[in-house]
Amino acid sequence: MKEWPLGKNVLWMLFILALGFMLAGCAQQEHKITLEARPWVGGTFTGDGFYGDKGQVKVEAIPAADYVFLHWEEDGQIVSEDPVHTFEALSDTTLTAVFSQKIYLAPPAMVETLDRFWQGFITRDYYGLKEIVLGEALNQLDQGRFTKEVPGTRDFREQIEESFVYYARKNDQVLVKMIIQHPRVDPGYEEEIAEETARQLLNAAETGEELFFQNIYAEVMEKKYVATEQSSFHLLLEPDGEGWMVAGADDPRELLASFNNLYQHALCDQISDAVMEMHDDRGVLTFTFRGQSLTSKREFGNPLSPCLAGKTQIITSEGIALEAKDILAALRELEGTTIPFLDFAPEDFFHLTRFAYDPQREIVNLYLTRPYAILTMDCAVGFWDLQTEQAVLFEVVRGPGPDISDFYWAPNEGYVAYHWISSGRGGHHLHVYDIEKDRVIRFDDSSEAEAIPPEDRQFSDIRWSGDSKTLYFTITDQTDGTLSTFSIQSGDGS
Repeated sequence: MKEWPLGKNVLWMLFILALGFMLAGCAQQEHKITLEARPWVGGTFTGDGFYGDKGQVKVEAIPAADYVFLHWEEDGQIVSEDPVHTFEALSDTTLTAVFSQKIYLAPPAMVETLDRFWQGFITRDYYGLKEIVLGEALNQLDQGRFTKEVPGTRDFREQIEESFVYYARKNDQVLVKMIIQHPRVDPGYEEEIAEETARQLLNAAETGEELFFQNIYAEVMEKKYVATEQSSFHLLLEPDGEGWMVAGADDPRELLASFNNLYQHALCDQISDAVMEMHDDRGVLTFTFRGQSLTSKREFGNPLSPCLAGKTQIITSEGIALEAKDILAALRELEGTTIPFLDFAPEDFFHLTRFAYDPQREIVNLYLTRPYAILTMDCAVGFWDLQTEQAVLFEVVRGPGPDISDFYWAPNEGYVAYHWISSGRGGHHLHVYDIEKDRVIRFDDSSEAEAIPPEDRQFSDIRWSGDSKTLYFTITDQTDGTLSTFSIQSGDGS
């Protein structure tokens, strides 16, 4: 028998060793997934065992009676708040399903907070529907941590019925579960509703009626298209002094989302463009609906449904085109345009509009007024820059647009002054807007303003100094006719 040379034997042995390592590497590596429950009586779980490297792991926590699942933990850190948790097996892993016992009798302070939260919902017209806004609860939600809005329609909000199911502790917080019975649109009627809504709208246009989108849609909906659905709703409470505050909640917009979605489909999506021609402070709205041109003339009120705002061009009496969507965007950024407790939104400022063209500065002054209460209005004041095609809004004043003066511009055009008459008691006020610093300087904030009450004063002879640092004006005391000269320092005048 021929012997292999020593060198070949070594090569053969190295080949065998390499092949062994390769085969060992091909053997699938396994990872052990260990599951635990805390407390152990709180529930059970599925999904533990051995998994191949990078294999998909699916674990599920199942709470026992009188317990609620809170979250999955790994090494003391929360990795998921979903009872069904999936991940890749990359190493041996131990997960803990954390449960909490349900608290069926909540402390009175907690019940009061929950009732205030839910009963704080109020309704108003929006998007042609009724929108549920968190009322007093907004004050509790840490100044904006939770500002959800729920779209519904007409009186369907009143059909919502809620019941608190249980309360469960989650560290220092309390998790609340509610069962909500709420109306919804039967999906089988979507196209039928859209066709009926279109027919009603076209009929109203033929008769020359005012076209109120929300009324037409609501009349169709109220016939037969509403069903009932049950959903779970969760809130998270946290201690607030001796009481509680709402720290978060599920998105309540989903409760009545079907109404909003269908309104968008049946009306808004069918409109391709819209133009509102202004005649003084009245508007004639022409829009294209399913290829047909329709016209709606309104003597007073909002001629712009929010679903039209992004498609409407406003034409002033001078023939200048303004984009409603850009004005609306500026309104949404302006403080005071949204007041949930009073049911007010930025769209409401299109109720009564006044536009004044300033050819010297190539701007259009904007006076956008909304009803505030009986015989009371407020107005967003600003201008449209024809060069940048953007709206610049100063503030919301508590008076109607027709009672706001023309603008008094400083020589350097860095400041603009205006005076106005407030609704109600009819007080006279004078403000200066600092364009660069985006701030309002109010005469009422000065010590000199205390000499004559707003309802007894009247402004005249308003003029700027040449360096734009000082605004001079005369105030007439209407009780005795006394004239006094005052001034406001605008700034450094630079």
